Amino acid sequence: MHTDLVPATFTPAVACRILNCDRAFLEDVLARGVIHMDIIAASVSRSLIARADVEKLAGRQITIEDVAEAWHRGYGRRQINRRYYVKRMLAKAVRAANMCAVEAAP
Repeated sequence: MHTDLVPATFTPAVACRILNCDRAFLEDVLARGVIHMDIIAASVSRSLIARADVEKLAGRQITIEDVAEAWHRGYGRRQINRRYYVKRMLAKAVRAANMCAVEAAP
């Protein structure tokens, strides 16, 4: 096992995929104090959950294979998000171009 390759923290989405649970379960165990958000994440816009807490919920050590599978299962969502943000940035560029054209018009 290559545990040195396993990240020390996970986003809630990756933790849910590793644990095969939904977000509601994760929010419940956080609210009950069973696990805690990573203290370092308090200053970051993303919440992170320590690997030790994910392992505590899983009841076993997390392997690199678990992480790779979770990453692979999240591929579809990442593609949807990427397409959404590309469309959003394109629409923003079109609006900016239209505003420049309006300002340049006599």
